[in-house]
Amino acid sequence: MLDFKKKINSTLMKLSFILLFTLLQFTLTGQIQSITLSGHLINFPQKTYIQEISADVSINPLNNKILIPSDSSGKFSMTLNIQKNGYYRIGRNILFLTVGNDLSMMLNYTDPKAAIFHGTEMEANNYLKSTPFPKMGSFIDGGEEIKLTFDSTINHIMSIVQKKKTLLGTFKNVPPHFKIMEYARIKADLINSIISLNYYYTDVLPRNSFSVFKKELDTKSPLILKKYALNFFDSSYLSLEVYQDIVPTLIELSRSNTKNKIQRLAISDWLFTQKTIGKIAHEADKDTLTHLRNEIRKIKNKRYKEIVTAFQKNKLDFSNGKTAKDFTAITNDNKRVFLKDFIGKVIYIDLWATWCGPCLLEMPNFNKLKQQYKNNAEIVFLSISIDSERTKWKDYLQKVNAEGQQWIINRADLSDYFVIDIPRYIIIKKDFTVFDLNAPAPSASNIIKTLDSLIKE
Repeated sequence: MLDFKKKINSTLMKLSFILLFTLLQFTLTGQIQSITLSGHLINFPQKTYIQEISADVSINPLNNKILIPSDSSGKFSMTLNIQKNGYYRIGRNILFLTVGNDLSMMLNYTDPKAAIFHGTEMEANNYLKSTPFPKMGSFIDGGEEIKLTFDSTINHIMSIVQKKKTLLGTFKNVPPHFKIMEYARIKADLINSIISLNYYYTDVLPRNSFSVFKKELDTKSPLILKKYALNFFDSSYLSLEVYQDIVPTLIELSRSNTKNKIQRLAISDWLFTQKTIGKIAHEADKDTLTHLRNEIRKIKNKRYKEIVTAFQKNKLDFSNGKTAKDFTAITNDNKRVFLKDFIGKVIYIDLWATWCGPCLLEMPNFNKLKQQYKNNAEIVFLSISIDSERTKWKDYLQKVNAEGQQWIINRADLSDYFVIDIPRYIIIKKDFTVFDLNAPAPSASNIIKTLDSLIKE
């Protein structure tokens, strides 16, 4: 009997120790802890931010980027509070940060692969230097990796996939969760590469090969996508930007499939939230914004609903008819300017960037419209770039012989205007009240009539 009691007591003590250890682990990872980031930023804008990459942040137009306190040479040291291991972004580099572990770095905005890291997570962050850009089609790199035939292109993509998997498998000093996420990223980049072929092949292939490539693309890509994308659902993968991009395809391919239903519903809720944010962002009419509450009620995730509700409130506080928010920008001759400098004029704003294809397509129409009013002192046209690289911006202006008011601004400094996508056009009346936060494009049929009526006021 005594032996039995001893065994029971021993077992209880072991269980108590395990429970205490588990609670301690949870406490350590659940509490916010500070880490030190330091290093050198090269070729970065004067204002550079670090931003978390997560499902919440991706749908939050009000998310708080944290300004990196760098000196005039780009050197910095800062404390960052984090609650869990995860991904962050500085410029074009993705970082993997872990609770309790400092990281030092040298980052070059124009060459992400030249980054140098020192710290516990050096191996993980060195690997992330070669992360492909989802907006450039992942492994097809803006079309540069597309081969002459569809089959040879797929074989090339698969060889890249295999190399990345093999490299990832050799790592010994990275957290297990990092490997899980990066294997998922490889798969998501593969899917994104297949999807993106349709947008890039005409830019790089000889015209006489279009029809054959397109025929094979239409026939074979659905089978490849079905093989890799079907039931590829895990809401934790929403911390990967490329996974966010392929979510619509994943849902479309799995509409009639009942497997992994809980995760599919969670990701569908995220996508619905993202679309609702988009509706709010592109709406400036107060009544319509108010009625969008019906859409918000359909969101299941409590945190998502809080984010969208807060965004709707901010939009209602700054909608058409409200006093415009002033901001500061830099001209192409390096002078500091303010929006309020043009009070008393109708202000037509074009928000664009050199990397934005639709922006550049609309640019001739903007210039034509500006030319039409060149002798009218009661209206001003502001071409405002949100480019990160001033040199590229200035080179482009010189290339096209741009005239008139040419400004550049950090997108974060336009937070009051909720600039989610571009091109974006804004019209401000002479009394400095907002006429339209989502104004007609320069090519719109009603733009001249609209501007003329405002000039007469």
